[in-house]
Amino acid sequence: MLRGWGCRSSFSGGLCVCVVFIASIFLGNDSACLGDSPVTNLNSGQSIDLSQLLGTNASSVLIGDKLFGEFSLQSSDTNEFTGANLQLTALANQVGFGISFSGSMAAIGNVTKDVVIRFSVAVTNSSQLISDVHLDYNSVVFGAGFSSLVEDVFTGGFGGTLVKQINVFNLGGTNEQLSAAGNLPTPQPKIYIQKDILFGGGAPGSQNASFISVIDQTFSQVPESSTILLSCAGLATFLFVKRRK
Repeated sequence: MLRGWGCRSSFSGGLCVCVVFIASIFLGNDSACLGDSPVTNLNSGQSIDLSQLLGTNASSVLIGDKLFGEFSLQSSDTNEFTGANLQLTALANQVGFGISFSGSMAAIGNVTKDVVIRFSVAVTNSSQLISDVHLDYNSVVFGAGFSSLVEDVFTGGFGGTLVKQINVFNLGGTNEQLSAAGNLPTPQPKIYIQKDILFGGGAPGSQNASFISVIDQTFSQVPESSTILLSCAGLATFLFVKRRK
């Protein structure tokens, strides 16, 4: 309930009621719910093994005003990529709060590997919705080596409504794009991320290789429309009441 909005006349009182009514329509309950699952708080630069975030009832990670959870990892090489050899590090930069995956992803010779990482991210302050996604990685390739990372952004769960797709790649020489960003059609309180990482040597011989060691993910945020509406309505009420005095 909104409190402390004094009204000095029947008209201004009606205006206050109208503002509160508008607030009840536009303010939802889409902020992150921590529930009963354990939550690990990380400050910028702190890390945790990805293996600790996998599985049923695994811990979620709270970084700034964002809750990251529902992590899963699939790999064509189940012996190499188990989560124990990958770390998640908290990020905070000019874009916003995010996460970084680090560890050795290597393919040498005529080998192709595929790793899929999924997670959700939700705002814990619903007045600041996620408006875009930013992706960076530090792929290095030699000879016929190659790598690509396709990122799908869903609402309504993994495999739900696809709202954005961005990708980065390194095909050797100058044929590379190591950073990408995309605006969401509508700012969201929670999104689901799927990263499909494909890399390989491309041909026999140790001179053909692909290496990835860091994948960064950050998100921009914008005020929720209802927050802007309430701010404007509050200012209008204040000015009206002030003029009536």
